[in-house]
Amino acid sequence: MTARNVLSRCWPRPACGRLMARGNRRRGVTLIEMIVVMSGVAAMLGLTVLMLQLLLKLDGASRARLDSAGMLARLGEQFRSDVHGAATAKLLEQPSRPAGLRIEPEPDRAIEYQVKGQGKVFRQESTKGKVVRSENYEITRGGRVELALKQEGGRRFATLTVDRQASRNSTDPPRLFEVLAQVGKNNNRPAAAARATGGMP
Repeated sequence: MTARNVLSRCWPRPACGRLMARGNRRRGVTLIEMIVVMSGVAAMLGLTVLMLQLLLKLDGASRARLDSAGMLARLGEQFRSDVHGAATAKLLEQPSRPAGLRIEPEPDRAIEYQVKGQGKVFRQESTKGKVVRSENYEITRGGRVELALKQEGGRRFATLTVDRQASRNSTDPPRLFEVLAQVGKNNNRPAAAARATGGMP
């Protein structure tokens, strides 16, 4: 039906105008509806970014804990091995720094443990005064490490104590991890075995 036919068939004229306007009307989206949809999409994208950041942070913290645990296990194993094979062990008092530990398995061989900064332990091995090996152990950030010697039941023990407190809040309880090793435990085994068999130590 053409516009001329519509005009010829409808009467009065105002009714024809409304009829033509109704016929030409189209369905669409208003600007307000578009703004509402875009705001919702932006909010969802923002929440997604926050979730990704949180997951990445948790993943980094978990990896740091695993690395710290592995480093502490290696340090504990090395520390026990050195102390068990020691002929002598003594503390190295240092001004304004934590005490170190000097271990001498043999007369010409020495091993020193030093606390370097927060949560870091430095191990240095020397033969006849010449450094042959050095290692750094970064156990935990912000933690505290202490080296000590103590006497119990007529035996000497060397201790390596690590405070793995993750938070710097002073009200949080300490999370202590202690490596305890008897001085000269393996160093005296050949002599004990020789006495048991009646031979010379």
